[in-house]
Order: sequence, then structure tokens, then C-alpha cells
Amino acid sequence: MTNRLYDLVKESRSNNEALETVIELFEPKLKKSLYMTNPNDREDLAQELKLKMISYITEYDVDAIPGFWEIKEKTDKARKKGY
Repeated sequence: MTNRLYDLVKESRSNNEALETVIELFEPKLKKSLYMTNPNDREDLAQELKLKMISYITEYDVDAIPGFWEIKEKTDKARKKGY
């Protein structure tokens, strides 16, 4: 599938196939990270991580991501306040 991750995440709220595709995209990283854990716990951890991913993906609002100029404006205001 040639969809970008952004589009897939946005579509994941209403389309389970898009959600599955996002999880499949992260599967290699998940497996690689699990090699650092106890072999007896890997399967359970994989399931827990996938559940957490599903939760984050479906709750994540991609439209609420600030743009470059919004971030720059906040940074400039913070500098003026002395943070």
C-alpha cells in the first residue's frame, strides 16, 4: 500500500484495515525491540504493545498537530518570557 503514514493514521479511526496496516508498518521495530526482553515474556509484551498502539492511533488527532509557524510563535513567546 502506497498510502503515507499520516493518511493511514487519519483513516484508522473509521477503517480497521488502515489500523492494521499501521500496526504492520511498525511490526519490524516491535520485533526488534522485543529481542531485548526475556524470551518467555515476548508474546505477552507484543500483545500489550499492540493494544497500546491501537489506543494511541485511534485517539491521536492528526489535525491538531501544530504547523511550523505555530511552533515558532510559541517558541518566540517563551523566549520573551525568559523560559
